[in-house]
Amino acid sequence: MYYALYAYPWDLMDDSPARWCHQFHDWQLNTLTMACSYHAGKFIRPHGKNSKVIFPEDGTVYFQASLSRYGLLKPKINPLIQAHDVLRAYTEQNDISVQAWLVLLHNSRLGLLHPDTTVCNAWGDRYVYSLCPCHPAVHEYAIQLCVDIAEHYPVIGLTLETPGFLPFEHGYHHEFSQIALNSWLKALLALCFCSYCLAGLQQQGIPARWLQQAIRKRVDQHWCEEGILNHEKKPDAFMMDSQLQTALGAMRQWRCQQVSTLLNEIRAHVRRECAISVIPTVQPPHSNADLEGSDIRVLATMVDFIECPFYHSSVEHVVNDAKDVIQRVGYPRKVRAILRPGLPDMTSAQQVVDTVLALRRLGIRDFSFYNLGLLPYHHLTWIADALTQLRQEMS
Repeated sequence: MYYALYAYPWDLMDDSPARWCHQFHDWQLNTLTMACSYHAGKFIRPHGKNSKVIFPEDGTVYFQASLSRYGLLKPKINPLIQAHDVLRAYTEQNDISVQAWLVLLHNSRLGLLHPDTTVCNAWGDRYVYSLCPCHPAVHEYAIQLCVDIAEHYPVIGLTLETPGFLPFEHGYHHEFSQIALNSWLKALLALCFCSYCLAGLQQQGIPARWLQQAIRKRVDQHWCEEGILNHEKKPDAFMMDSQLQTALGAMRQWRCQQVSTLLNEIRAHVRRECAISVIPTVQPPHSNADLEGSDIRVLATMVDFIECPFYHSSVEHVVNDAKDVIQRVGYPRKVRAILRPGLPDMTSAQQVVDTVLALRRLGIRDFSFYNLGLLPYHHLTWIADALTQLRQEMS
């Protein structure tokens, strides 16, 4: 069984590995899932010892990367790790397993250094936070990052986040908008028309240039209309256009093929005993994961686990999302659940218990929880309550 807690290295550095391992056991956990490649943010640490708010350096890695193996895109080792290799310290512990958590293609540092490797929307705007998986340098970077850490650290597995095309809204620094963005507008704004995507689409007979111009024309027209504040419920003629829908469907399928190819190559290059888990989306429900290039049904045949953030505020919504994932995967034991035992999803220990037990009754047996440093300390004890009752039900 996999009972894991996600954690950032700066939170782990607040105490010794021995102390944290002891605490993990008290919480009924057997695995540490540590961020080893991560983005920037403003992180509130309710039980942090040396600071309560931290701004980590953007797009850096938290392990001793072998920089000579990389090409155009090279990781930057975070200064925290230059002084103290946290991952090494935990992999040397005998009483806890360690999973390396890698944010792959969400990297603003690399995107700003190499904007030609990023997603390019229909208007030619570059999304510096989103590396395009179809760019050869990005493809190679993702593979080398995974191989590098698996070769040099005895981690039991890799958890891969953002392996494909990021959604349009991804919490970028100070996002501004005074226009309504419904679901289909956000989907169109997230599409990539970089030179590599255009060439790949055209090679498959998909009218990429026509599609690019159609999106530009129709979205511009839509934004010039009056009364667009309440347009989620009433798609205009643009979205009812059968030619457009056919082209968009073909493009979506092609994008999924590119992400599947990347993940298949990662699985082929990483040592076999190192399990590969893929987070298909960080914006549930998972029925929309293909918008990011994640075809869950296909990915389940290529990697070891599909690790799903079931981030919902009710047990019913979690169960419905999980049923959809299991139906796509075909085998519940390949599905791992990520839960947030606190805000914004859960408000009581009983809700955590009920959610874990409901997922277990669907056949899911592996659970991870988010996040060591972000949760108030007493919420972490809710994990122990849930896993204790889970073990009792399974016995």
